[in-house]
Amino acid sequence: MAFKKLSKDDIELEKFKNEPVNKSIDIPIDTHIGMPWDEFNKNAVKPKKQFILKLNEYYHSALHYLSNPEEGESMQKIVNDILIPELDKKIKNMK
Repeated sequence: MAFKKLSKDDIELEKFKNEPVNKSIDIPIDTHIGMPWDEFNKNAVKPKKQFILKLNEYYHSALHYLSNPEEGESMQKIVNDILIPELDKKIKNMK
């Protein structure tokens, strides 16, 4: 991309040089300033979002061994029971 080189005598440069600068910034009244998760219910029962958790063979095997789906201890529940309180701590420490 080529740019036009402006000299001090250039008319286009003079137009911009004398143009007033608007320093006011319009901020909408309904602008929400906060954390991205503030709009969501922390205690929502049914999760709607998911992501892939990559584990090495060691941790995956341990997690699989520790889980017992018949008694309600799924791999997902074990990870959530560990992860959610840690996330809450991190969020609390931010504020």
